[in-house]
Amino acid sequence: MYARLKDEYVLRGWKGIPYGLVNTKNGGVTFLSPENFALLEYLDGETSLDLVLLSSSQRKALAGIIEKGIAVSLEHPRAIRKTQGYKKSPGYYLENLHWSITGACNLRCKHCYMGAPEHKYPDMDTEQCLRIIRQMADANVAAVTITGGEPLMRQDFWRLLDAFSAAEIAVKQIYTNGTLIDHVFFENLERRNLKPVFVLSFDGLGCHDWMRGIQGTEEKTIRAIRRLREKGFRVSIETALYAGNIDRLLPTYELLKDLGVDCWKTSAVFDSEEWGKQKNETLNAETLYGWYIELAKRYIDEGQIMDIQLDGFFGGDKNGKRYIPYVKSLPPAPDPAAGLAGYSCLSCRVHPYLLPDGRLLPCPPFTGTFVEQDMPNLRDAALGDIFSQREGRFFSVVNIRAGEVIGHNEDCGLCEHRVECRGGCRGAAVSGKNGLLGKDDRACRFFKEGYRKEAEKLILRRQQVKR
Repeated sequence: MYARLKDEYVLRGWKGIPYGLVNTKNGGVTFLSPENFALLEYLDGETSLDLVLLSSSQRKALAGIIEKGIAVSLEHPRAIRKTQGYKKSPGYYLENLHWSITGACNLRCKHCYMGAPEHKYPDMDTEQCLRIIRQMADANVAAVTITGGEPLMRQDFWRLLDAFSAAEIAVKQIYTNGTLIDHVFFENLERRNLKPVFVLSFDGLGCHDWMRGIQGTEEKTIRAIRRLREKGFRVSIETALYAGNIDRLLPTYELLKDLGVDCWKTSAVFDSEEWGKQKNETLNAETLYGWYIELAKRYIDEGQIMDIQLDGFFGGDKNGKRYIPYVKSLPPAPDPAAGLAGYSCLSCRVHPYLLPDGRLLPCPPFTGTFVEQDMPNLRDAALGDIFSQREGRFFSVVNIRAGEVIGHNEDCGLCEHRVECRGGCRGAAVSGKNGLLGKDDRACRFFKEGYRKEAEKLILRRQQVKR
């Protein structure tokens, strides 16, 4: 008997995490024990398993691997592809790169943190992008999420997607405003057998055109969502909330239900240079959370038919799970201080953000801030080298500990919520002009003004399906 890994699976490793199985179609990563990794190395399509002394646990694991479709059994040898074999990166684990492949956009969004209407960030040319894709492959990056600007504006868009496929890097998500999606776009996806999740912005029924700055955008976006769902693609919607569209929250929810979207994320508009030009449009916490409570009640009572995240206030999924995103950790016993020993943010350690000009940031909210100016550029610094050691300009931000933030802010140190809050998001603190070690004002209000208790009521709410 022989067995071989299916073509979409590859064996990879990183510094500190030596053994991993990567699904190159969806970017999924499974970390392995030495014993299970040794088993997978036998599944090369050439090693006779009848001649290998497998433990009872390995034989049981083998049956599960075949049953799950990770590998297939063979009567005759057929070798896996060379690139499926084990390759270890000299750097630390890096799961996903969130990449703005262009700073150009065909809309004029009033809240754009990238200054896309003026194409503030110049694009790298094709060859520079291809070099970065090779850097990603060398660093064993499992997946990429593509954004902009509007990524479909790049003339070499499909060439870049082909390069990701050749490098066995999954295109996990594509962020687009939807206005450039047509039948040729779908033909190109089908030809390449690509099934990314599409993330579209939609800023409220009857309000989308105002925020996006171009008349007719709302109709085009709704049409794009409908066509994506008809073609079987998963669709996630992101909504930026402000004073002028908050009263459209519930009608927008009804529309997104009818369109059959898979996920909806909302957030109050972050401060940006563009948004600063608007007057009296920023929401206060009382108004925002009041509407969130009404929406969450309806969502729960109707059976949680999509995944949803209402800023840091409330989240839920189709399996019935509910959570509070702002709550980062619960106080450990007996020493609450232990809860502050960890990093302020874990996501940016494995999901960094790349600007169109090649600058690597911990996350998008740092765009246009003083932090951006001190970050490395992948045009002259290799991604693998940056991640081979936990130091340097990039990691000076990524390595910030929760305890540093709490210690920097006197009122945080005295706050009863300090372990659960951990000072909030670093990106939000910087964009809110509080500095890199400052507190996140939105998270602070959530805990100190009693909204945590309101969110807890929603977590415990019994479903009340209307008949």
